[in-house]
Amino acid sequence: VELAADLADDHVLRGPDRRDRGRQRREEPVHLHRRQAQPVELVDGVEVDGNGQQLAIDIGNSTVHCGYFTSGTLKKIFSRPTTQIKNFNFIPQQLRIEKILVSSVVPKIDRLIKKRFGSQAIFINARNIPLITIKTKTPQEVGADRLVAAFGAWEKFRTPCLVIDLGTATTLDVILKNAEYRGGLICPGFEL
Repeated sequence: VELAADLADDHVLRGPDRRDRGRQRREEPVHLHRRQAQPVELVDGVEVDGNGQQLAIDIGNSTVHCGYFTSGTLKKIFSRPTTQIKNFNFIPQQLRIEKILVSSVVPKIDRLIKKRFGSQAIFINARNIPLITIKTKTPQEVGADRLVAAFGAWEKFRTPCLVIDLGTATTLDVILKNAEYRGGLICPGFEL
């Protein structure tokens, strides 16, 4: 969810840059804007102030994490085991969410998100991930979880790095200079 916070920050998701010329067409740019402060109210213990509320949803094989942000600041985390997700009613309906960013590796849950949030949900993929250039033979096959982790590593360190994610599966991904994502490995996780 922390890496998704970086994605939810101002103008982070955007269209192609000059390095993308001649490559696969990207989806429409995504822009997140901040508004002037409005009165604060509490909804289910969460401050709702009208300042660019976003929901970042990380759907993994084991757990779904939802981070609620106001003006780029994480206000609350909602988490549930993936196997227990039947709908997204655990997220209060009264939250005034402007943007929903989704990183998902579970298509069944994607359908539930589309049912609850409709076109408001933006699914991260190889065509709309910002800042990094995907240099693999089949970029559309790189999981959103790996792309978001690569984005977060590049955004934080701005240097070539190896990104290791210890989830249900263990993934290792390589980012080279100029934010080039070169792929990596997927291995069994510790509990497998």
